[in-house]
Amino acid sequence: MKHGRNLAWKLGVPATLLVIWQICAMAGWLHPMFFPPPAAIWRAGMQMVRSGELALNLWTTLTRAFLGFAVGAVPGVALGVWMGRAPKIRLAFEPFFASLNSTPRLVLFPVFMVLLGINDTARVLLVAVGSLTILAMHSLDAVRSVAPGYVELAVNYGYRGWGLFREVYFPACMPRLFTGFRTAIGRALVVEISAELLSSTNGMGSTIWLAWQTFSIDRLYVAVLIVAMLGSAVHESLLFLERRAVPWKA
Repeated sequence: MKHGRNLAWKLGVPATLLVIWQICAMAGWLHPMFFPPPAAIWRAGMQMVRSGELALNLWTTLTRAFLGFAVGAVPGVALGVWMGRAPKIRLAFEPFFASLNSTPRLVLFPVFMVLLGINDTARVLLVAVGSLTILAMHSLDAVRSVAPGYVELAVNYGYRGWGLFREVYFPACMPRLFTGFRTAIGRALVVEISAELLSSTNGMGSTIWLAWQTFSIDRLYVAVLIVAMLGSAVHESLLFLERRAVPWKA
């Protein structure tokens, strides 16, 4: 019952805005060329669904984004934990990750295209670099935030090495790691769609760009709304997993 009420609150604002939009469009207060009514956007979306175009482009974007995230996530977490546990390693690598984290991802895209060509490999690598950087920084902060008292207590009880990590560091780091996962996956989708806007013939970014070029405003709104709902769905899915994996988090 509680989850149903929460869902109603989350969907209430978007649904209300759509109703207001439809009413304003029907009353003639919005120019249909720039603000087509939601009913027209729905019809355009159904046409894209029936043709298979929407599913194909959505699948392409998700595949690239999650592949890039998977490639960057494992080494990112490993490097972050290593930096957190080894002060000299942190001194050596933290400035590099800090500078990379503040560098816009798309700045690196031309470099990757020069080295790898204009293909999916360059786009996936761009997403992977972003995911690695974000998760390395979040993992470092997570390890450093573990209370020294917990570590000393576990050591006094004989925990060392993997046992210390499993019983102390891993549970304590999980909340911050999930925050890093949400940030990294959200950023992976942003970077992938941005790269598709620049140089791709498929994917949601390409769909948005083509709709703008052909002034197909209803298709443009469909693609933008799908991207927005995709980001929200990924966020809610990770929150669900976090509640199951980290039940002790307040």
